[in-house]
Amino acid sequence: MNRKQTRRIVEGAFMLAILGVFIVIDSYTAGMFNLFLYFLIPLPFIWYGYTYQSKDLLILTFCSIVLGLFLGLPETIFYLICGSLISIIATYGIEKKVSSGIMFLMIISMTIVSNILLYTLFAKLFGYDLITEFESMYRFVTENIRFIEITQSYEVMLKTVLPLLVVVLGIIEGYIFMSLLSIVLNRLKIPFVKKFHIVHMQLPKWYGIIACISFVVASLIMNVSMVDTFYYLCSYVRILTILSLMLQGVSFLGVYLIVKGKNIYFIFILLLLLMPKVNYLLVPFGLLDIFSEKRKNLLYNKQ
Repeated sequence: MNRKQTRRIVEGAFMLAILGVFIVIDSYTAGMFNLFLYFLIPLPFIWYGYTYQSKDLLILTFCSIVLGLFLGLPETIFYLICGSLISIIATYGIEKKVSSGIMFLMIISMTIVSNILLYTLFAKLFGYDLITEFESMYRFVTENIRFIEITQSYEVMLKTVLPLLVVVLGIIEGYIFMSLLSIVLNRLKIPFVKKFHIVHMQLPKWYGIIACISFVVASLIMNVSMVDTFYYLCSYVRILTILSLMLQGVSFLGVYLIVKGKNIYFIFILLLLLMPKVNYLLVPFGLLDIFSEKRKNLLYNKQ
């Protein structure tokens, strides 16, 4: 056994030992540190996978999950699995040298899926009940806040707001991951995206085609589906595709304002993103950015 193999084994065992200590502390504090593990686990795991090989990272993540099964709480195990998968995805993206937009899309896809599983499939296991909480909030608003007029019924609001909330939480978590990885990994000499910003986001044409097809198919299924499970699933797909195109539109308009020297107005584009119904105006700009060469023309001062 040469020196590098010995170092690989020792470093992997050292990481597992530290992880085991955190899992035990988390178990004794009733899960106070599970989100801490969720956001920080990918950092040493990505470094390990980049320093050695992908198969070594797979072994490390498998051992960490087994360790969590023996020592951790159910929710901690879930976050441990999700954090390990994000580290595998990010390491793969680094090895393949994918663009910042694809890396961001890969990470938010994982965070959105984890949120969907957390708040739907495993909600009862982990003690989450968003439907009951939303119902209580709906009744409080309709009964006590008179100046807010809600014309839609509770069922319609639930089918609209709940998927949107889960997807938005996933996007926020993905952005936090991208920012955290960008800060830490570049200081470890790992070629990750430097200073990730929304204007760096550039989705490829194949994603635009898939997004358009997915939106149309999901809309058709939602109109004919009588099963809530299919309705919610298609609703998640629709919201994800629309939000991704909106973010691409924000990215394109941000580049335009920066090139024109009017980046101070970018705050208004971000505010536009938060305005219901009005934010759909960003979708055409996102599609224009994906299917045309307007961004390159702006960056290289072409007409």
